[in-house]
Amino acid sequence: MDDVIISSPSFTQHVEHLKEVFRLLQDEGLTLNKEKCRFGCDELKYLGLIISKEGIKTDETKVRAILEIKPPRNSKEKAFDTVNAAITKAPVLKLPDFQKPFELFTDASLIGVGAVLKQEQRPVVFASRTLSNAERNYMVAERECLAVVWALNKFRTYLGSLPIKVITGNAALTRLTDGKNLSSRMIRWAF
Repeated sequence: MDDVIISSPSFTQHVEHLKEVFRLLQDEGLTLNKEKCRFGCDELKYLGLIISKEGIKTDETKVRAILEIKPPRNSKEKAFDTVNAAITKAPVLKLPDFQKPFELFTDASLIGVGAVLKQEQRPVVFASRTLSNAERNYMVAERECLAVVWALNKFRTYLGSLPIKVITGNAALTRLTDGKNLSSRMIRWAF
């Protein structure tokens, strides 16, 4: 095991969480390198991100080089600026609260599926993937359904047994609730 990050809503709960993690590590015979340990931090830099009570955001020092790139002086400058802004102004991700409901937003295209798991109107995590050649042949409703099934599986560690609201822009997915005109693939995914 390489890195363990423990986040808690209060210092008292953090101490309890640490005790439990230490007990589990001891039960498994694992040890910690005390030089690499940090406890009770309000903010932590990890993998180019800053994790704090406000959420997860990009580390400004990691995006500074991108900001300082001289943009090309041709017709593609606007596209360059758009990509540059998207990379350097990433949203702050909300730390999940497992006592509150989640909302799952999904979408599918001819080439991929994507999802955003939100809580209180703030993103907790993003995910996307490209479709296989076979999946690209799916009907629109099947691709949209695939996006939901894939996202639920991808985010299962966040969701546990919590109720979740799934939001998609595809009206064809209402077929899932009335059970009419479902493909065998969609029926298989439903069970």
